[in-house]
Amino acid sequence: MKFKAYVVSMRFHWGYSIRTYFASKFTDSYLIPPMNTIIGAIAMAKNARCGNHVENSFDKNDLQYSKAKDFSNKLKYYAINFDKIPIKFSTLIRTSTTIYWLQQVDIPKTPQTNLFAPIHFGIVSYLNGRWNLFMVGDLDKIDLYSMTRLGSKESILTILKVEEIVDYMKLEKGQEVYDIAFSFPGNMAKRILGSFIVEKLPKFSEHFYDFKIHKNKTVETEIIYIPNPTLKVTLAEPALVFNTPYGKVLSPIIW
Repeated sequence: MKFKAYVVSMRFHWGYSIRTYFASKFTDSYLIPPMNTIIGAIAMAKNARCGNHVENSFDKNDLQYSKAKDFSNKLKYYAINFDKIPIKFSTLIRTSTTIYWLQQVDIPKTPQTNLFAPIHFGIVSYLNGRWNLFMVGDLDKIDLYSMTRLGSKESILTILKVEEIVDYMKLEKGQEVYDIAFSFPGNMAKRILGSFIVEKLPKFSEHFYDFKIHKNKTVETEIIYIPNPTLKVTLAEPALVFNTPYGKVLSPIIW
């Protein structure tokens, strides 16, 4: 399997909503998506391009799962760069109410006034905002051009450009790197100089694509640093540094 590195430049129409795990009702939104969300966007683009609109399937144990799981080994690493900082907030703009998602057994126990209480949804305002999404994996350029949304169904986007990145170098623990412009895991940095945003994301797990919740599975999280606009980083471990037209990308050793 040969990995390639790309930067996908995209523009959001109004913003996006990427619900925090584990939540399907009252929920905030992530500022940047977990890896599972990126894989889901690629899977949807690939299947739609090939005319396959089946969203789920069954494994050998007859358990239902999302078709995105079939793409779980395609993406090895990703990082994100903003052209401006998005704004997170909650909204009641959707007309969802508790009466539609409460189980029947819970309705008699719920005060009537609460049955029609609107649910807040976390969204990220990024009107006409641009992302540069760096990805490494077994990826086809045409599928990256076919991405139409990232997160909720309303989070529509337009792909502006897809560029293959071939310029990179390997650095050792303790070395300093300047002008890091893309997000990276916090455990890669020993020291950081500059302004940044911190986001806590769930680590990648194939179980997120299963329709049946695994009660014995724990969700591991990681801290992600988002430069604003660039950072000087002293490495806590060996790393790869990719040079892109939009700044440098810090990556674990992935090949």
